[in-house]
Amino acid sequence: MMNNDNISIVGIEIVEEAVKFAKINAKNNGIKNYMYISSTAKDILNMVQSNDIIIVDPPRKGLDRKLVDGLIQRNVKNIVYVSCNANTLARDYNIFKENGYILKEISCVDMFPNTIHVESVTLLSKLNVDM
Repeated sequence: MMNNDNISIVGIEIVEEAVKFAKINAKNNGIKNYMYISSTAKDILNMVQSNDIIIVDPPRKGLDRKLVDGLIQRNVKNIVYVSCNANTLARDYNIFKENGYILKEISCVDMFPNTIHVESVTLLSKLNVDM
């Protein structure tokens, strides 16, 4: 799916070294239409369109409220929310839910074996968005 020429990928990461590795990873995997930016997600919110699939992986404090509101205002169809904190995931999900999003899937990923920490990967989908 990611190799489709009709798909464009924009990655936003605050850590510049991670941007460098993302570019290498995209090239190694044959991904053509990509752009990676070293910035914060809320600073590039104007690039988001309603037909996008957005993947967010916030710090433990969860998403910034301005970013949540901006994604809702832009009617983003699908949000993949990667979280290391169930409390902030629940807080942010409740805001999305109040604005027409449903939880379609959730999985836990043990990225740190032999610890009590797990990451959750949640798919939120907007109801009644024009296709």
